[in-house]
Amino acid sequence: MGVSFAIPIDVAMEVVAQLKGQGYVARGWLGVLIQEVNKDLADSFGLDRPYGALVAQVVEDSPADQAGIQTGDVIIEYEGEEIDFSSELPQLVGRTKVGDKAKLKVVRDGDEKSVSVEIGELPTDESASALQNKPQVEKTNRIGIKVRELDHETLDDLNLDGGVHVIQVESGAAREAGIKQGDIITRLNNQKFTSVKEFQKVVESLPSDRAVPALIVRQGSPSFIVI
Repeated sequence: MGVSFAIPIDVAMEVVAQLKGQGYVARGWLGVLIQEVNKDLADSFGLDRPYGALVAQVVEDSPADQAGIQTGDVIIEYEGEEIDFSSELPQLVGRTKVGDKAKLKVVRDGDEKSVSVEIGELPTDESASALQNKPQVEKTNRIGIKVRELDHETLDDLNLDGGVHVIQVESGAAREAGIKQGDIITRLNNQKFTSVKEFQKVVESLPSDRAVPALIVRQGSPSFIVI
């Protein structure tokens, strides 16, 4: 077809060495779900420009969890190498030997922090999740949505410790941000909530005329958006 593909020789030699030594290839694993940082997210997280890998979820008992990495952290360096795009991080982690310690630099609440992580082995299987409902509905709030609380089964299935389920989206800031009916909001302006009442307090305390980050779960996958 006139198309060819190439990989760096050092990557090929690493694979060959692992196949010779143990019969399979073990890839490094951090245990985070990440997303790209755009300009709006950079502004809302206090970054001077869009770069790094934004942590949308930390897998329970993963190397990242044990090292204290948190949802909302922006990983900007891995072993001294700056992360310009989120896609660069999995490649760096994957090539790190299982059991080795890696130094990360993250931005948390506007401050840079250094974190040491012992890299684990990438699991071979992943699980999917489904969404369900529960009563207790709130009236439309100042961002233009109605929500209700999550039941225990949904919390367990999605491994969540709180959040609310969006049941209606009207005209307003939430719709403009891309929030849809069926989304689960687990954080707003970096604040957690476990009930509709707590969510309402967070919404009422939001600053005016300023973008704030929101962590949503859609079809089982978490991601940050800007409202």
